[in-house]
Amino acid sequence: MAYTEVGQLGNTTSWETQEYLKDWGLTSMNASTAYAMGFNGRGINIGVMDSGVLLNHPEFQDGRIHTVKTGGTYHTNGMRYPDAAYGNGPINKMNR
Repeated sequence: MAYTEVGQLGNTTSWETQEYLKDWGLTSMNASTAYAMGFNGRGINIGVMDSGVLLNHPEFQDGRIHTVKTGGTYHTNGMRYPDAAYGNGPINKMNR
């Protein structure tokens, strides 16, 4: 059985399926409003630079994340980033 999109242009609540409501990111951004206006993300690339990434998280599988090692300072106290190959954020530290 093929997937059929239930969302309708101009109808915000029609996009708010059970799957949509389970994703806190979509709800926090009010993505249903953008979907109802006809925005679908086609042709959009997003880049994020973060020093604390859990690389084995399912959201980042299938080549969806590309790591880049950086160097330099960002604070007058000389603190370097990242001090580990993939960052030193709290999520990364908890899952090593």
